[in-house]
Order: sequence, then C-alpha cells, then structure tokens
Amino acid sequence: MLREAGVRRGRGPRGRPKFGWASLTPAERAVAGLVANGLTNPQIGARLYISRRTVHTHLSHVFAKLDIASSAQLAAQVTRRPDRKVHALTLDAQQRVAKWVAETSRPLDAQQRADGGCEDRAHVGGDT
Repeated sequence: MLREAGVRRGRGPRGRPKFGWASLTPAERAVAGLVANGLTNPQIGARLYISRRTVHTHLSHVFAKLDIASSAQLAAQVTRRPDRKVHALTLDAQQRVAKWVAETSRPLDAQQRADGGCEDRAHVGGDT
C-alpha cells in the first residue's frame, strides 16, 4: 500500500561512501585483512565462522568498492595502507565472533555426533 503511494521505507541516508576503503563494512575489512595474511577462502571462512560462499561474496564487494580484480591486488593494497586499520579490525572481528560462538554454541547430542554435526551448524562454518 505504501509502495503504491510512492512511499519507500528505508534506513535513511547511507552512512558510508559507496567506494574506497571507507566504504568497506567491518566484515569486508576482516576478510580483506585475512586475504592480506595469505589465507584462502576456506581458511577465512573457518576463522570467521562463515561459509566459503559468504567469503566470496564479501570479496566481490571489496573488489568492486576498491576497483580491483584479484586477491593479490587486495593484499598489496592492504599492506600499503599507512594506518593498518584493516589488520586491527581483523583481530577485533575474530575476537567478537569467537566470543559469540562460545556464548551461543551448544554441545552436539549423540545422534548429531554420529551424523557428523547438525544441519544448522553445517551452513555456518562448513562448505556443504
């Protein structure tokens, strides 16, 4: 009904620029920092408790925002950054994720252990 009247709901004006380092989200910065440290997409996913596909999505957003085409270019840009904020955010993001996982994880029951884990955990950290 509102849409038909031309009214659009939204969060308001965008707080970040559309391009450049300032446009990256904390998750994109964390992924960028781990790429610069030489980790592969599956390793990054495991470290941040996200799927390989989510890592790929973050990287595609980073590449578009920074106008680059490869992880090698990204790693070179990260290491040339004078403020090194990407690496600091990486550690901060890892600590927050690890704390969240520790607070929210529950032990697997005997059937889940026999099955190799439960389905809702598989999509968070696995590549299924």
